[in-house]
Amino acid sequence: MAVPFIKAPEVSLNLDLYIQSDSDAEDHNNRWQIVDENGNIAAEGTLANSTYEEISLSLETEGCYEIRFYDE
Repeated sequence: MAVPFIKAPEVSLNLDLYIQSDSDAEDHNNRWQIVDENGNIAAEGTLANSTYEEISLSLETEGCYEIRFYDE
């Protein structure tokens, strides 16, 4: 059975992230990245211990992006 392709809706290049970290964020090198479809880092940041962050970003170009969180 074929599944039809449905084009994703167009969206704004503005992005708001809301991130809450735990008490060990710095000890575990918690950080985040937004990566474009070519593997280029479009935005990144680190997380401090026990914080709530509101981050507003503007992506430069349209395309597919992936958000990655690291906890090492």
